[in-house]
Amino acid sequence: MAKFIDRLRLCPQANPILPTMPSIKLLALICCLGLTACASLSIPKQPSDDYIAGLLAENQFDTALKAVDHWQDNYPNDLELPKQRKHITQAISRFEYTTLATAQQLDNKGQWQEAKSVYESALEKVPSSPALQNAYSEFSVRHLTYLNGLKEDLDVAQARHWLNISADIKALYQAAPNDPEARAWQEKSHEERERLARRMVNYGLAHEEKEHFGTAALRYDLAYQLDPGEFTKPYHERAVKTFAQRKAKQKKRAREDQKRQRSKLSLLIEEFDQHLAQREFRLARKTLRAMEVIDAKSPEVLKRRDQLDQQRSIALNQAIQDGKNFYTKGEFDNAIDAWQRALRLDPDNKELKENIQRAEKFRENLQRLKQGS
Repeated sequence: MAKFIDRLRLCPQANPILPTMPSIKLLALICCLGLTACASLSIPKQPSDDYIAGLLAENQFDTALKAVDHWQDNYPNDLELPKQRKHITQAISRFEYTTLATAQQLDNKGQWQEAKSVYESALEKVPSSPALQNAYSEFSVRHLTYLNGLKEDLDVAQARHWLNISADIKALYQAAPNDPEARAWQEKSHEERERLARRMVNYGLAHEEKEHFGTAALRYDLAYQLDPGEFTKPYHERAVKTFAQRKAKQKKRAREDQKRQRSKLSLLIEEFDQHLAQREFRLARKTLRAMEVIDAKSPEVLKRRDQLDQQRSIALNQAIQDGKNFYTKGEFDNAIDAWQRALRLDPDNKELKENIQRAEKFRENLQRLKQGS
């Protein structure tokens, strides 16, 4: 600062005031000017709409929000700030929607790594987005579950493979115990079966934690088949117990289902008998079909099927005969009614349809004759 003052003193033509001004006053003036300049630099600059738009175009959402927040801290009553914040929020929502749609498409195509990259890249730009966080968390869990399921399936397939070839390996070793290859196969079989047995036990324990007891029992049983020893025996006993419990539950459920079906069948039989007593053959046929779904071979169902066919046949023949009697007497309206009643019992009867048409023509001719006379 002193050098700057001396330089000004040596150049009086640059500022004619300086030569006559005392050094203390001059120094104070320069300090005031410096503080004013620093104060002007510390005043925050209001983010313009173009500046915010540029940040959003580059997906720099956090930077845009920080700029608005910084200005709002100093000028909380600025009416433009809510509009800019709303614009930023809308841009984030569009970005989230596009990201989720893209990741979902990749996920559906089985492109796991590409979908993972999309999620991670988006979270770098919007790390506080609940929608992206939840979607990525669900995706990660599902992906991990899928991979673990594939590993388990492969291990189960490998375990069954070693079970299938173990008899051949044992026969080869017994036939040539001194053969190096036979001995190597025997040792390899023992190692693989022991290793896979332990993996099956671990899978069984994992399924038990998820309360998938049936699957757990299958894994324990497979482990015991691979390596029937002290390690797998307790788990095999748990599997046997689980199978017994499941079988008992299935029997109990079957008895309960049978009881419910019998109760339902009894109600349907009562309903059928009512329809048949009222000669409502269509409703009786519908009820009979529901009875046959429950137990088509039940003696009670077979008995009512015969009853329906018998009474329907009697009603059909009676309606046909009534129609003929009315037709012979010239009572065409009654004849048509009787044959239509018969047609409802036998919709495909062509003879009934022809009889109805003939009776309608005679009725029309008779009406014309009466009108002409």
